[in-house]
Formats: sequence, C-alpha cells, structure tokens
Amino acid sequence: MKASRLDGLADGIFSIVMTLLIIEIRVPEFHETISNNQLWHALTELSPLCMSYILSFSLLFTYWRAHSYVIANAKTFNPKLTNYNALFLFFIGLIPFTTHLLGRYNYTELAIVIYGLNIIFIGITLYKMKIYIQHFNHHDDLQLTAKSIRHSNIRLLVPVFCAAIAVGLCFLNTTLCLIIFTVLIIFNLTQKGADLVDYLINKGEK
Repeated sequence: MKASRLDGLADGIFSIVMTLLIIEIRVPEFHETISNNQLWHALTELSPLCMSYILSFSLLFTYWRAHSYVIANAKTFNPKLTNYNALFLFFIGLIPFTTHLLGRYNYTELAIVIYGLNIIFIGITLYKMKIYIQHFNHHDDLQLTAKSIRHSNIRLLVPVFCAAIAVGLCFLNTTLCLIIFTVLIIFNLTQKGADLVDYLINKGEK
C-alpha cells in the first residue's frame, strides 16, 4: 500500500470531521422579532460550544500535521501499521460527538472523562504508530536529530498528559479541567510550546 492512499484517506476524514465540528453549532432560532440584547444573550449561551470547537479544531489540526509527518517517514506499510492507522482515524472520527458532548455538558464529570479519553486514545495511537515506524519501518536515509525527535514526541504526548490530568481532576473541579483543556489550545497554536516543554524537561533533569 502506498503512503499517498493513507494520506488521502486521512485528509478526507480530517476534512469531514473538522466540518462537522462547526455544523454542531447552530444559529439560535426565534419565532418572533427579537432585540440585540436577546440575540446577544442567545449567542453567549453558545460560548461553551464555541470553546470546545476551538479546542477540538486546534487539536485536529495538530494531529493532522503530525499524522502526515509520521506517514511520510514510513517506507512500506504492512497490516499492523495500517491497523494502527485505522484505529487512529476511528478515534478522530469520534471527535465531533465528544466535542459536542463537552460543549453541552461541560459541568459534568462524565462529559470531561469521555472527551479526555478521546484525546488520550488519539495521542497514544499516533505515538505507537510513530514508534513502530521508527524502529521497524523507517527510511534508511532518514536524518532525525535528537531534538526533532523530542519535539515530535512532546507535541504528541503533551495533549495526552493534559487530558489525563483533566480526567483525574474532574471529580474535584470541572472548571479546572476546562482550564487545562484551554492550555491545550495555547500549546497547539504556539510554535514555542515544544521548545518550552523541552527546556523545562532538560532543566528538571539537571
């Protein structure tokens, strides 16, 4: 199987999933003429859904980029690698449901647990795929520096660790868990996120 086929399948699924995220946010409907204040109030009630949309879109973009990088490093594909890929895309496909669930019921522990587990399974599956390719199915001429490998692992695993922390803390404080998920947005949208985490890890080891 060629990498282009897996890339094409992944691109199609990611584009559909990203589109479904915004479709879940519906324009408020009224059966009578309303004022600006009433419309503003209705829009502010959508803010949890909008925040979960921003969070999930940034995560999806990060994992789409990471998946393309991982697949590009594969020389050949066997059933085990394609199964990893299928499992990864399966969990990606769940994102619209878990995002909408979190947006609607962000005050419940169960919604946070389900969304957090979705992120964890996505990250772990892609990480396993990356490790498999590096050890058993890599390009002979592939040049990867230790720093680039660390940064790649950081970008894959930081969302997993943050989601695991949120799942563990949700029974104590759901608001804190939403803040942790928000940190994921900042981490995924900044170019310096991996540099900062790498610096903190190296500093802690000294």
